Amino acid sequence: MREEELAALIDQFVEEAIAASEESTTFVTEATADDTLNQEEVESLEACLAITEETIALAEELIYVYYDLYREWAIEALELLVEIEEDLLLLGESADEVATLLIEVAEMMEDSLELAEGTRFVLEDNKITQFELSAIAQAGAIARAGLNAKGGPALQGFSSSINNLTAQVARGEIQQMNSGLGDLEILLPA
Repeated sequence: MREEELAALIDQFVEEAIAASEESTTFVTEATADDTLNQEEVESLEACLAITEETIALAEELIYVYYDLYREWAIEALELLVEIEEDLLLLGESADEVATLLIEVAEMMEDSLELAEGTRFVLEDNKITQFELSAIAQAGAIARAGLNAKGGPALQGFSSSINNLTAQVARGEIQQMNSGLGDLEILLPA
């Protein structure tokens, strides 16, 4: 029997119990209106009360059956909902962590891009001034620090390329800087 069918049957028996109870009340009121009860009225009253009690007992029994059948299901459903809520909270936390990580990666990429642009500017005249050397070294250190701290294994190629490029700048290796800069720019998103 489906849950809806059992619930409808319970409703039916509750309505019948209410009707039987009202009928008993009406019968008692009519039978005692003359302040006397004869044997026939007592027997009829007892029969009417027995029907009322039986109808109430059947309604109660169906309610207990319903409770027994669907209590476990309701408890399991509630437990499942609690698990789903916990999973959603974890997913929300993970999404926040991913968003934070993406922002940090974007910042690291921006630092790397600034280094590449600064190095490209230096290469235009094939000369490196002390100021340019310091600026490139500082930009490289910032980019490497971010990558090493939060870049993880996937971004170690960036750190290595930046390290090679800044070393080439420091040694004044213009041709190698062009190659190192090209390697770095390949790794950077467009």
